[in-house]
Amino acid sequence: PESLEYIGVAAFFECLSLSEITIPHRVTAVGGGAFQGCVELSKVVFEGHAPTMSIETFDGAASGFSIFYRPGSEGFSSPLWLGYLCEMLPNHTPVMAGIGNREVVLGESITFSVLASDEDSLQSLSYSANGEE
Repeated sequence: PESLEYIGVAAFFECLSLSEITIPHRVTAVGGGAFQGCVELSKVVFEGHAPTMSIETFDGAASGFSIFYRPGSEGFSSPLWLGYLCEMLPNHTPVMAGIGNREVVLGESITFSVLASDEDSLQSLSYSANGEE
């Protein structure tokens, strides 16, 4: 879950069917051997900064096991981190959306207004915004 802050010692020890896992951004520590012996584990994605963990955390993982982290995350190193293959994920592809007859690209400044009304009660709501994302 997103609220997870710590993965306990041997939490997934020898979990033989685990092949990929995403570590939520709030996790700051991973207990010793948490994923040790997970022979099918080939990919771990860290959503936040590098947690405190021991070098044997992923011992026994699949051949070609790799760690990935998001741009802006701190504490990781490439091509190796704690002895494991490690690389930064590419930036996300910009998302395009349509507002009215205009296409909007993620990161582009936009200005828009929304007007909603209820004819039965004669109430209305108006909202305007200007900014990025």
